[in-house]
Amino acid sequence: LLLALFAGGAPAGVLDEIDNIAKPEKLAGQRDFLPPDQAFVMTESTAADGSLVLRWDIQPGYYLYRDKFKVSPATPGLTLGEPRIPDGETKQDPEFGAVKIFKHAAELSVPVSARPAAGGVFEAEVRYQGCAEDGICYPPIKKKVAFTAAADSAAPVSAGGSPGSAAGNTTNTSGNAPSAGAEQG
Repeated sequence: LLLALFAGGAPAGVLDEIDNIAKPEKLAGQRDFLPPDQAFVMTESTAADGSLVLRWDIQPGYYLYRDKFKVSPATPGLTLGEPRIPDGETKQDPEFGAVKIFKHAAELSVPVSARPAAGGVFEAEVRYQGCAEDGICYPPIKKKVAFTAAADSAAPVSAGGSPGSAAGNTTNTSGNAPSAGAEQG
């Protein structure tokens, strides 16, 4: 009888569960989770004063941790100031207590303190981490962003390194799968 049952193919429920295991974005018994690049859509631009402006459009049901934003220069000779990050809203996290988060959107500005004399396109490495309200957190995300800084926005320093990509490009160097649990890395 069992042989006859499986001769026509496996029951749909079994195949669905196998599919769920193969897709870490979908945990058994839960909804589909967006890949991080869709849950947290990041764009970069340059402000009139030459600062790097980073903006995230955050999908409903997702949030980013305020204290996980880190920005560092990736172009030799580029020096960045301390990011200016809004306060965010307080969330009571069962694992970490009161934390500051952003829902819907987040924007931060990073002053350019010094740039290579060569000018042009510069790269910065951006790190951030977010979660879904349904209880999963994504691993920390690391991307490189390319931007231009106004010629008079920062004092030039000795020439070094060359820009690696065209302005406006981002490179995701993290995995795309969220992790179960509410962990912060």
